[in-house]
Amino acid sequence: MTVSLLYVLTAVLVFAAIFITGRRLRGIARARNAVVLLAHKVLSLGAVALFAVTAQRVNAETGLGRGVLAAIAAGGVLFVGTMATGGRLSARETTPRAARLLHRILALFTVLVSALALYLLLVRA
Repeated sequence: MTVSLLYVLTAVLVFAAIFITGRRLRGIARARNAVVLLAHKVLSLGAVALFAVTAQRVNAETGLGRGVLAAIAAGGVLFVGTMATGGRLSARETTPRAARLLHRILALFTVLVSALALYLLLVRA
């Protein structure tokens, strides 16, 4: 399996949709954000699945090196951390500023490490 341009575009669109729904959550009253929150969570889960399945398929066909596997593992850990902090934010009535900042920082690092892993997959595949 090669990591195609279609996959790259799909990944970019998924990350953009996650970002857009996340930004929308900031400006919507808590009572009206259930649909946006659900979309944000489902898109995030879909991104993790897309990332994991692609990495597994490329690894099965080409055998990934330690650097690529480390980038993929780091991306997975960051995804989980971002989801955990996001879940904590959505469960609370009021959110501490530090928790929001941590979620944003983790989300930024998730995108950066995922982009690095995707690049390494493209080079490898």
